[in-house]
Amino acid sequence: MTAVRGAPGVLRVVGTSQTPLPLAHDIVESLRQRVQDDGFVRVEAKGLQRGERVQIEAGPFAGWMGRVERETDGHQRVLILLEALQQARVWLEASSVEPVASAR
Repeated sequence: MTAVRGAPGVLRVVGTSQTPLPLAHDIVESLRQRVQDDGFVRVEAKGLQRGERVQIEAGPFAGWMGRVERETDGHQRVLILLEALQQARVWLEASSVEPVASAR
């Protein structure tokens, strides 16, 4: 495990601190198909739209709802107007918010 964790480009190993968990063949194959020529799998920034309703998934505001005001730092951070406190705006890591499905 130590050799794998120390390999270039490895951020985490899926599993416990002692044992990796096996992944389904289709997941592994999907990742292999997405490997670029340089050996990396690139994940597209999800991008949020101004006015989009989101739920904060991580951090001290986890569970709170808000609306996107704007993004910055190449989709890394997002300014959210908190619904519970209409005048409160917070900058968050974009990865800590998820869009809320609209009820139509």
